[in-house]
This record gives sequence, C-alpha cells and structure tokens, in this order.
Amino acid sequence: MMKYLILFILVIGAPLLSAQNVDSVAIRQVDSLIQVSREETNKGNFDDAISINQEAERIALDEVGKNSATYGSCLHNKGRISLNQGENADAETYFLEALSIREKVLHKEHLDIAHNLKFLGIVSNNLGNYERAINYYISARVIYEKIYGTEHIQYAYCQSNIADIYISLGDYSKAELLKLEAKNVLEKQLGKLDRDYCLLLNSLAGLYYQMAYYEKAEIFFGSH
Repeated sequence: MMKYLILFILVIGAPLLSAQNVDSVAIRQVDSLIQVSREETNKGNFDDAISINQEAERIALDEVGKNSATYGSCLHNKGRISLNQGENADAETYFLEALSIREKVLHKEHLDIAHNLKFLGIVSNNLGNYERAINYYISARVIYEKIYGTEHIQYAYCQSNIADIYISLGDYSKAELLKLEAKNVLEKQLGKLDRDYCLLLNSLAGLYYQMAYYEKAEIFFGSH
C-alpha cells in the first residue's frame, strides 16, 4: 500500500515536466513525500515514515543535490522521526546536519531555521544539555519575533519551553515570568479551551506548587 502511495505522489508531478523545470517538480515531490511521512510519524507508523522519507532523500540528492534546502528538509524530517522514536542522539545529528545546510542556503532569519533551532532545543533538553537547549530556544525565539512579533504562538512556545528548563534548574522566578507571558499569548491566540493552553495552565500550576504558592496552584489547576 505504501509503495503505491509513493508512486502516486511521484506520478502526479510527471505531467508538469513540459511546463516546469525538473528542479521545481522534484521539490514539489519531495515536499509531498515529507508531508506524508510526517502524517505517518504522527500515527506512530515509523517504518512507513522512514521509507517515505528515504524516497524523498533520493529525489532530493538526485535532482537538486546535497547542498540544498530541499535536502535539508529531508534531514530535518529524519530528525523528527528519530525524536518521536525517542532516539534523541540520532535526532540531534540529523537536526544539526539540516541546520548546517539551511544556514548556508537560506536567509539567516528564515522560518525553517527557526523551526530547526527549536527542535534542537527540544533534543538538547531531552539529553540534559540545558544551557545549550536554552541557547537554541533563544535563537529560535529571536527569529520568530522578527517574523511574527511577540504575540504569536511560536514565540509563546519558545518562552514556555525555556521556562520548563528553568524549572528543571530550580530557577522558579524566571520560569514564572516566561510561563505567564506564554499563557497570555496562548489564551489570546488559541482560547481557553485549547489543549496547549490547558497544558500550559497545568505546568504553571505545578510551578506554583513547587514554589509553595498553593493558593495560586489551586487556581490554575481548577481553571480548565
């Protein structure tokens, strides 16, 4: 079934060859394959996700080359698969390879670079490299702020993720300020019924409990 799906994605680009150059068609095919691979990753179908991404890598290498944003996207997706499998060391390797390529071929404030840095922050945190994780998140946050401003969910996610690291380090005052800022943005952009907003409230309640602010903790535990 998966082979037929890959074949379908490849075939739909074929009629475009007379009107578009080969690179453009290849990029569209790779993007489509990566999207399907991500969907399989989200379902937990990792073998299928890897197989589809391998086909995307093959096309990227054959048609646009190793030093291309397209191949960088394949590596980034490979990192996402490894991350979801709990293989943090492998994920870090792929994310670093993707970042190295993207920084060479894309604008330094490109959104793909911000996403790449954010995922490196996630992996570094999982590996216990907290200072490195904070630096990655801050670098991603800078780009998100320049592109979207400070009222965007991606900016808020970075703030919340940095706060989680400060909680692990026992720096509760810094964590509180970041969590509250993230809360305000998510409440405004997503609403009080959103899953991510509710998870943030749980995190904030847990933080106040650790700080022995039990009344505040109770308010946030019971507010959703």
